[in-house]
Amino acid sequence: MGNRMMTEGIRKARQLYADNTVYISAQQHLIPFYAELGFTPRGEPYDEDGIMHVDMFLPTADSIQDEPQLK
Repeated sequence: MGNRMMTEGIRKARQLYADNTVYISAQQHLIPFYAELGFTPRGEPYDEDGIMHVDMFLPTADSIQDEPQLK
């Protein structure tokens, strides 16, 4: 379900803001999940409300070879 929700969110972001990079604050243990969708970690992990997080980004649509697919 999470993959479907994120894929739809990315699709909508691309539709509305195609020329912008997508940035998220991800829980550190979910880095592999977001990496499968094309996100890349940026910077050092940090504590947010007692849970380690890391900033991640998804480059603009122009720089992506393959868009994430629904699973």
